[in-house]
Amino acid sequence: MARCIQVVIVMCLIGSALADDLVNRAHAPLQSPFQAIGAETLEWPRGPAEYEGRASINAKFRFVFDEENGYEQNPHLFLMPDLQSRSRLPYLTRWVRESDNDPKLVELTEQAEEIWVTNVADAAVLLLGKRMSEEVMAGKHEKVVGEAVVVIEGFSAGYECDSPSFATRLVAVKRVISGPSTTTRDVSGC
Repeated sequence: MARCIQVVIVMCLIGSALADDLVNRAHAPLQSPFQAIGAETLEWPRGPAEYEGRASINAKFRFVFDEENGYEQNPHLFLMPDLQSRSRLPYLTRWVRESDNDPKLVELTEQAEEIWVTNVADAAVLLLGKRMSEEVMAGKHEKVVGEAVVVIEGFSAGYECDSPSFATRLVAVKRVISGPSTTTRDVSGC
């Protein structure tokens, strides 16, 4: 009887471990300067996984002024890290069906290809200088792009409407690689 109970307990533990493997998760690579603050599982209703730490990354940046998508913050600033930088940042995994006709689940890995910067006004001054940052924040430019080596602090990784979502704070600019180029907004009346 004791042996039967042991077998049942072991089977339950194995089943539980397998079930845990089939959840959406965030992960910090071993070489990442970011450490998870809490759980890295992303099952509903839990929000994104949060990380603490700082990293220097090489990234293209893009300020976009977008009134039509109803974002609460305008303009938006996104960082697109290069491959080497991306390999040190937290990433996501989730289980999806290979096709609609196949019930088999496969693990999909999603890296931080685009990171939303949460402190846009401060980051704009660091990346663009005072005068141009004021213009960007006032919406005078539809898009501003460039590339820089920046320092980011804190990180979150999760899903928003089934799409990967990554966010951070930009706290310093080490070096501008390519200066900002702008697209001016067409401001016309009726």
